Amino acid sequence: MLDQTPGINWKQLAVTSFEPENNSMTLCDGSKATYDILVVNPGLQLRFDQIQGAQEALDDVNAPVGSMYTLEGAYKTSILRESFRGGNAVFSCPKFPIKCGGAPQKILYLSESTFRKNGVRDETTMNYYSATPSIFPPNDDFSAALTEHCDG
Repeated sequence: MLDQTPGINWKQLAVTSFEPENNSMTLCDGSKATYDILVVNPGLQLRFDQIQGAQEALDDVNAPVGSMYTLEGAYKTSILRESFRGGNAVFSCPKFPIKCGGAPQKILYLSESTFRKNGVRDETTMNYYSATPSIFPPNDDFSAALTEHCDG
């Protein structure tokens, strides 16, 4: 989908070096690429296959399961969030490293805000399950503040 979007040149190659002063980089095949705006993916692999039934649920348009880590998943998650009418909303964070350590919480907070806006927050139980020992493992100060906010 992205590689067919006008104005986007998607290179699915590893980068071996950056030259930000020249807006250029060298790719693993030895070629050079220049850019006006650069978005870099950290390169971690998604492994939904390690959770039984996850990939099937993510691929099923009728299953209320979404992920922010793919473009299609982000679209589906947005639709699920906007159409949610109350009940149990479950959010999870896998063990680190992950593509974006804050993404599981960001969607939690965005969803909570959307549920308030749509008038269904009082009919919603939100649960956040994390494989990490604290809510924001890289930073104890952030973890303490976020834990206090979420428990409150």
